[in-house]
Amino acid sequence: MWLHVWRPFCNAASCQFIAPYRAKAEEHDVKLFLISETYDFKSIDTIIKRADYGYPVFVVNNNYYGSKIDKSGKQFAKEIMNTDKLPKKKSYSDFLFKNGKLIYAGYPLLDSLAIILKQND
Repeated sequence: MWLHVWRPFCNAASCQFIAPYRAKAEEHDVKLFLISETYDFKSIDTIIKRADYGYPVFVVNNNYYGSKIDKSGKQFAKEIMNTDKLPKKKSYSDFLFKNGKLIYAGYPLLDSLAIILKQND
């Protein structure tokens, strides 16, 4: 299972073009969960339609995590990683699980998915 935390309002190609995430997940038979950091449903809808992304998009619960993107992202990562303190990294946008065990947490995973999966066979 692959959790990808996504910022639809970000102008980077990796944020605007989500089709490669679905294609990479399907190529490696990994279930992808796209989790938006924002409730900007207009942006989300525009991007998923352009990508012909036919799967649900989940949204981080701001009632629980708050509305500050960086703070909520760090809290979400801590919970996913089951830790009170995050190792020093710039960002945690991708989490990969195999047989229920977290095998990768970091950024980015799109280009290294095959390598990470092979290392954890």
